[in-house]
Amino acid sequence: MPIPTPPAEFERFFRLSLDLLLIIDQEGKILTVNPAWERMLGFSPEEMLGSSIFDFIHPEDRAPSVEAAKGLAEGVDVVQFENRYRVKRGGHRWISWSATSISETSHIYAVGREFQAQKEAEERLDASTRELEELRVALDEHAIVSITDLEGRILYANDHFCQISKYSREELLGQDHRILNSGYHSKAFFQGLWESLRQGKVWHGTVRNRAKDGSLYWVSSTMVPLKDREGRPTRFLSIRVDVSETLRLSEQLRSSWEMLFNLSQQIPGVVYQFQLFPDGHSCFPFASEAIRDIYEVSPEEVREDASPVLKVLHPEDLERVDASIAASAQSLEPWVAEYRVVLPRQGLRWRLGVARPQRMADGSTLWHGFVTDITEQRLKEEKLRASEEKFRVLFQQSTDAHLLFDATGIIDCNQAAITLLGAQSKSQLLNLHPAVLSPEFQPDGERSLEKSVRMDRIAREQGYHRFEWIHQKLDGTRFPVEVTLNPVTLQGKPTLLVVWHDLTEQKRAEEALNSAVALLTTTLDSTTDGILVVAKDRSISLFNVQFVEIWRIPKAILDLRDDKRILGYVLSQLKDPVAFLAKVQDLYDHPDESSFDLIHLADGRLLERFSRPHLVGGETVGRVWSFRDVTERAALDRLKSEFVSTVSHELRTPLTSIRGSLGLVSSGALGALSDEARSLVEIACRNSERLSNLINDLLDSEKIESGAITFQHERVALAALLEQSITDNQGYAEVHGIQFRLGEIPPGAEVIVDRGRFLQVMSNLLSNAAKFSPKGSQVEIGAEVEDTRFRISVTDHGSGIPPEFYDRIFQKFSQADSSDTRQKGGTGLGLSITKSIVEKMGGSISFKSQVGRGTTFEFTLRRPPQA
Repeated sequence: MPIPTPPAEFERFFRLSLDLLLIIDQEGKILTVNPAWERMLGFSPEEMLGSSIFDFIHPEDRAPSVEAAKGLAEGVDVVQFENRYRVKRGGHRWISWSATSISETSHIYAVGREFQAQKEAEERLDASTRELEELRVALDEHAIVSITDLEGRILYANDHFCQISKYSREELLGQDHRILNSGYHSKAFFQGLWESLRQGKVWHGTVRNRAKDGSLYWVSSTMVPLKDREGRPTRFLSIRVDVSETLRLSEQLRSSWEMLFNLSQQIPGVVYQFQLFPDGHSCFPFASEAIRDIYEVSPEEVREDASPVLKVLHPEDLERVDASIAASAQSLEPWVAEYRVVLPRQGLRWRLGVARPQRMADGSTLWHGFVTDITEQRLKEEKLRASEEKFRVLFQQSTDAHLLFDATGIIDCNQAAITLLGAQSKSQLLNLHPAVLSPEFQPDGERSLEKSVRMDRIAREQGYHRFEWIHQKLDGTRFPVEVTLNPVTLQGKPTLLVVWHDLTEQKRAEEALNSAVALLTTTLDSTTDGILVVAKDRSISLFNVQFVEIWRIPKAILDLRDDKRILGYVLSQLKDPVAFLAKVQDLYDHPDESSFDLIHLADGRLLERFSRPHLVGGETVGRVWSFRDVTERAALDRLKSEFVSTVSHELRTPLTSIRGSLGLVSSGALGALSDEARSLVEIACRNSERLSNLINDLLDSEKIESGAITFQHERVALAALLEQSITDNQGYAEVHGIQFRLGEIPPGAEVIVDRGRFLQVMSNLLSNAAKFSPKGSQVEIGAEVEDTRFRISVTDHGSGIPPEFYDRIFQKFSQADSSDTRQKGGTGLGLSITKSIVEKMGGSISFKSQVGRGTTFEFTLRRPPQA
């Protein structure tokens, strides 16, 4: 049925409509379109009329459009749908349709309105929504996110927030933000934070929080106010990042940088950074203080401009150095150069520079490197070239194995290497890599081939490398060597000079030493004395099991290896710990002296304490102490002393009577004696005198040992004491025809002694010296200052003391030559008594002697404290 012709006013409305108007038949053939189609799609009515409407619909939208048309055919009054239409100039546009069917004509009437902009907005909104969701997921994966109200109550917390805080989401929601307060930040810190947020400002900062389990963590936080349309904050969004590890690493980096800086100041060369910019400008952002020696400039002078360094480069080397820097900047290969500088103070010098380049974001190149003085090395290289033949001789004649190898393997070796490896000739070794001459694995479990490559690389990077290795001969026999790798250049090729020092004998010696140490340890543990070795710093170096047993030290204290704890335990067992410590301190003040004394323990035991300097190569490195339990021996000595005392007292009374009677007879009180009788009486008098002296000495010795003699220490002028000693013994000197000569005494010298006992010591030493000195000779008495002591000496020029008697010189009844002693007289107790008296006065006594030359006895006495 033909389309009825619309009235004129409808035609005008049809033409002016901004919406698309369309009439099609049941097959989709276009019957009528208004001009809006041309304005929107670019197709004229003539191009569209008679065509199928489906030719203009997007292929993906044709099926839905057909379904909409079927709905009208099935009686639906109005259908609404959307589809895309082809645009003449390209592309498609979205159109929303309302269509109805006129039953009289079976035609479809449709009104369409473009909603391309709306559709694009919807697509953008969908895309933005998806992006926001992806952003949220990404943010949740990376950041700690929360939202709080204006009072700081938590309204939202993501999973990451819960994980780092150790709180569940239920525990966090509704809680005040103070639940995370670590107490690290001040109240003012948080007041400033919230004040900024309430003013609508974004706040950035680093905060230390406390998790539920009490652990602390640092977060870098950005807090953003969420505002309403009027710009007023309604909530606060917090985005945080855990920076605990970053801060820890930053602190490590700072410490490492400080250490690097400190180390750089100790290196004999300048550590530096050199930066070259695209415009040709260069500078040294960092240079260690050594640049003052290397280039005679300060780090500050070249921090912004490198020209002061460039000015001192030798003119003949400047172009070559510039070219090498440019090549390194282009290839980013390490820069290595040897060049000369002409310095105002040092003159012509050679420098070696090594640096690694790094391309920076601004296009500049930054080198990290090191420059050192190689002037002496260059001079040595000249000498080395002049003595190349000598080197060849040394190479061949060295007892250590020398090999040269490059990328192809061994290129040369000396006879020692051939012998060490059990080869018949050099040809058997050429072109082999040294790693092939090794077992598959080294003792540390690393594969030989892989480890050798690493060792070679270290040597090439460092210029030198030394380590131990296990090699094997061609027959498979293994042997240890010390390997030294030195990178050299031969005929322009990088080569390694390898030196093998055979350690077989050394390892055997080490094993023997270890066995000797084990034997020494076993020997020490087998002795009956407790041994303690202490270093100069008073730390314990060694002790044996007897030391532990004597002092009964618990294992718990020993395991601590704390010398102060062990000393404290020892002191707790002593009757007089103060005297013990004083003696120890005195020996440490006089490290070269030896000592012997007795120690009384609180449990009744008695120990002998010996102490000698620990000498290594003639140098005192510590002190050796030995302790011996002499409790039983002391008991026996006490019984012996009591017996001697009893006998001596019992002998003294009748002996006094005998001496008196003999004196009367000898004086002629009972009548004149014949010559023979007088001779016998004189012999009896002399022997009774000697017996009396012996008894007195025995009693003195017993009193000193038993502690029955008290010492009255006082501050006395040393010169006066020595002069009195000489006066008291002058008659003895005259009898033997010798002279006492007193040396110069330090002015104002004073000692702390018992005056009577000091004179007894001097009497014993002077009488001995007089007895054993040749007639007409001198006995010298001297004194000298020694730290906190005076050392007094008595020197004679007699026959000396035989070496075999040294160990017994201070023992009771000891005499170097009994027949000679009978000639000279003496009891053999004088030196023993002298030693005991000196030690009771806080000193020590020693001697030195040469047979036929004489003897010197020396003893020390304490000086008064200095005012």
